[in-house]
Amino acid sequence: MATHAQIASNLQNLQATNGWDAVFAMNLKQANALLFQQYLEHGAPTSAKHLRVMLDTGGPQGYAIVDFELGPPELTFQAGSSHALLEMELIKGVLITFNPAENCIEQAAWVQPKESKLSGALELAKVTGEVNEVGKVVLDLGASAYVPAIAGVDPNSEMNKQIGLAIQTFFAANSTTFTLGAVAQGNVPAALTPTYFQFATQSTAQESCVLLLIQTNGQPGAPGPLPAYPIPDGRTAAILIGEETLFAGALVERLNKAFQFSQGKFERRKDSEGWVATAIGGSVSFGQIGQRLNEQDCSWSEGPVAFPLNPSFVVKRTTTGLQADWTPVSSQAWLRQYLVLTPGNPHSGTPGSTFWITSEPKKLTLSISYSWHGEPKIDPITDIVSFAANSIGTKCELSKKSNTSAYSWWDMCSVYIPNQITNTVLSTLKENLDKAFKLVDINTFALASLLFPSGHTVRLTDVALTKDLYLTGHLQQPIAVAPSDSLVAPGGFIQFTASGADGLQHADILWEINPRIGSISASGLYTAPATLSSAELIVITAVDKNNAGSTGRALALVSQSPAAQGIAVSPAKSLVTPDQSVRLSASDSSGKHVNVTWTLSPNVGEIVNGWDPSFSVYKAPNTLTDAIRVTAHATGVANPALKGFTVIQVVPTNSLQVQPDNPAVKLSASVALTATTTANNASAIRWVVYPTGAGVIEFDQDDPSKATYTAPASLPTESDRAHVLAYLVDDEGAGMGSATITLIP
Repeated sequence: MATHAQIASNLQNLQATNGWDAVFAMNLKQANALLFQQYLEHGAPTSAKHLRVMLDTGGPQGYAIVDFELGPPELTFQAGSSHALLEMELIKGVLITFNPAENCIEQAAWVQPKESKLSGALELAKVTGEVNEVGKVVLDLGASAYVPAIAGVDPNSEMNKQIGLAIQTFFAANSTTFTLGAVAQGNVPAALTPTYFQFATQSTAQESCVLLLIQTNGQPGAPGPLPAYPIPDGRTAAILIGEETLFAGALVERLNKAFQFSQGKFERRKDSEGWVATAIGGSVSFGQIGQRLNEQDCSWSEGPVAFPLNPSFVVKRTTTGLQADWTPVSSQAWLRQYLVLTPGNPHSGTPGSTFWITSEPKKLTLSISYSWHGEPKIDPITDIVSFAANSIGTKCELSKKSNTSAYSWWDMCSVYIPNQITNTVLSTLKENLDKAFKLVDINTFALASLLFPSGHTVRLTDVALTKDLYLTGHLQQPIAVAPSDSLVAPGGFIQFTASGADGLQHADILWEINPRIGSISASGLYTAPATLSSAELIVITAVDKNNAGSTGRALALVSQSPAAQGIAVSPAKSLVTPDQSVRLSASDSSGKHVNVTWTLSPNVGEIVNGWDPSFSVYKAPNTLTDAIRVTAHATGVANPALKGFTVIQVVPTNSLQVQPDNPAVKLSASVALTATTTANNASAIRWVVYPTGAGVIEFDQDDPSKATYTAPASLPTESDRAHVLAYLVDDEGAGMGSATITLIP
């Protein structure tokens, strides 16, 4: 990828913003980092992480329940469009198929990390902003059609298609969105205040980014990618301030403030070479200037020496920075005072005397030729953009407007008056131009008008003045936790560290974990529990002890590698009831199918070949009294040293009933439901509503056998009825029960 200097060179004399007043660019890696932090910030469980839906599979499997915990969303941008490919890993959960006519669960398959995922083309959306926001760019998970890839489910089956549709409906009903960024008005000059924006994506062979195309008080530019990919190697973000916006907003505002002492007034103007800032009023006064030539001769200006700013004070762009030129001319009246000696009379003894004589004012024409050139830089502490002078030239010339004698006083004036004015001009203008070219509004725009979730802010590191102002840097969070995403086996350890916005390791940290599975020490050492029944996502949070609002987060997945013995069997864990079956497949560590032989321990049920060589089918016995754990061992045919296994829990069907079983509920009203079961573990009961969107069911976390159903605000399109299903699957049994709710308008 190109460096900052290479991109700046490519942008010379190009309208890099495509006519927009400003552009913000964020690369794909940073966009996914924002999504990742939002995912962790949501906490567990929320609709963004946990989905639970019931669906009609449209095939021989009948009905199914999808109960999955999702990993962080990850994007891939599609070049030249606002579309993105979204992927979310299925971290854990279970896919249950059941027969509603007989009120019985047939089978359940648990997903394992790294083996199943959701993917779909997603339209990035612009939504109306909140208070003082122009708008924001969001990912609406309900706006995508998903293609699931679930271990044990035929990707070409009707069931897989219906799962994708049900997941899309679930996200739409639960309003699940992630924010990439917002554009706000901020406390900046009008020329930098956003009033409208569009967004686009841009890609190269190596990298992709999302663009916020911002209009302030100009006109909208051309939509779509920029003339050159704006983010250099080693950076995650870029800002481009259009040439007109730079001169109209940042420069003109700063020049007006810096020259307030002289009533200076500047405006932007376009000439043949581009936009410039030019003075339209005001003058610079250097006060009364005078100098003693010697002990007997001095001169001074009759009044303050002043030079007009208008029209000769102009600031323009060069190939490397800004150039300020000032060539004023002013007529000034100057006085000479000199000492006259009257000789004494030695004969009469009268002493001599001295007295000062002031000459008549002499009109002199003074002309200044002032030139200042500075190159852009960024303060590494404050991020403020300024232009540091690397070349300053001043010349003052004097010409008299009236005839004078040949006396050399005027010749001496033509030397010392210009010298004195030159020194005064240098000191006065340097002080004020240093203020004018300290563009604090650019930094304010980056911080106040570009808003990002999870406390991220723009940190500027590099700047160049091409045709536009080109800045690059990073999005940084208050505290960065490393490693950000890690996998640890049960009983394993991970050392986490926290660093501040300055990149230095942060020692004064309070460490927290959620959920409280395993432990974390005061130094950030996480210890996973020795055993786990299923994979667990642990959110690691680092809190600044001196500022509780300053936090950072990381993710630890506690799970055993599925191919630890050489062969991964999918599903790694499943459940079947009598006379039901489950599909099994075997693969190596790379995911490639492996031909295997199967043995059962104990030898309960049987494994037969599937209709496709890539899978086999376990069939449970027709009858069963008590639950039994069956381990299916897989041995590689070509390489018997490769082994793997899966656990199949064969369980009886439990009775489960929901009361009341046929209530009537007004729209937006609620009703309490209770599930009773013959199973020993009522804490495994879960609830789901069908069809998705026909109300919400929330169960008691302390007693899941109790739940509250809330009707939707309007009738579903399918019918005036909603179905609530209570179900449980555990190592001892499986059962389900339902209630049909009549919705009353």
